[in-house]
Amino acid sequence: MIKKKLGFRDIPFLVTSDTMEDFQYLIGERCKGIVDEFNQKIENLEEDTKEKIQHFINQDYYVDINTLEYDIPEDKSELLRDSAGKILSSLAIKNDTLFGGSADLFGACKNYVKDGGDFSYDNYKGKNIYFGVREHAMAAILNGLALVGFRPYGSTFLSFSDYLKPSLRLSAMMSLPVTYIFTHDSITVGEDGPTHEPIEQLASLRLIPNVDVYRPADANEVIGVFKEIFKSKNPSVISITRNKTNILDSTQINEVKNGAYIVVDYNELLDGIILSTGEELHSAIELSKRLLNKGLHVRVVSVPCIKKFLNQEKEYQEKVLPIGVLKIALEAGSSYSWNKLIFQDKFILSIDEFGKSGNSLDVKKEFSFDLDSLEKRIENLLK
Repeated sequence: MIKKKLGFRDIPFLVTSDTMEDFQYLIGERCKGIVDEFNQKIENLEEDTKEKIQHFINQDYYVDINTLEYDIPEDKSELLRDSAGKILSSLAIKNDTLFGGSADLFGACKNYVKDGGDFSYDNYKGKNIYFGVREHAMAAILNGLALVGFRPYGSTFLSFSDYLKPSLRLSAMMSLPVTYIFTHDSITVGEDGPTHEPIEQLASLRLIPNVDVYRPADANEVIGVFKEIFKSKNPSVISITRNKTNILDSTQINEVKNGAYIVVDYNELLDGIILSTGEELHSAIELSKRLLNKGLHVRVVSVPCIKKFLNQEKEYQEKVLPIGVLKIALEAGSSYSWNKLIFQDKFILSIDEFGKSGNSLDVKKEFSFDLDSLEKRIENLLK
């Protein structure tokens, strides 16, 4: 109608091949000197440097996961932030394209690359970028780094992920392999209070298309998560507790790729299944032991990535979560992540209100997320 009133011809917009070729020629002529100078500089470099630059030009984003080194603590217990930091550092120091920093929280997020040096105007080789308290700018810079061939990462608290959502969404739209490391991911932050205790953040991140969101339970799963992240060319989120966790005998590095897998099982007829993530998985395993003493056989399933599990074949999904067996989700955050796996809200043990100030044990008790309260709640659901 507008075209008709304005007297425009009703034909699609068209650029002729002659016009396109003219523009290409003019741009080529205008930039010829710059291109020739660049190619000459490349030609004068050592062969190994040429090869490295070609990786950036090709944007192959390759990270050699075989360079990973991780020393298990003697007591098999460690701050999971420390575990993730050690694993990331071992990879970053040996892979040129792996590069990143923190939004003023290196000390808390623990992703400072030891012996990597600080990136600055007089040290472009530095592995650690101090972004300052500017999460959105950090994520925007990470996108820029990915666009020129880096495998960038950035860290902050999970509750502050809201500040960088616009840039994270652009990572997803452009399919850029940016890694977002979010720590302090539950109400067990405690004394920092509700401003620092994430509730809705995990669910909102899981809703973003083209982003894999992982919440590992221990160092084994963290290794598995990084293996999956560095296979992908899409953005990824890894959400990590601030607390010390035990390295479990039942978690499996190579099962993370399935999104969910069995960590505790019984040969007897199952009375129920608990699905859990992160530090809550440790509670789920302890609850299964307690319920066994009461004659209840409850399988425990670790779900480090809901989206990856939902993408598995039906046969695998039903092997892990058999039809007809009662299923209960356990996660100290919003319930809305779990509705595709659990179809009645009463079987989702979650927190859909803001947190409280206090030590972690008192906060858990306030929300009935301490072991004694959870045992009663699950036992009642199984009856």
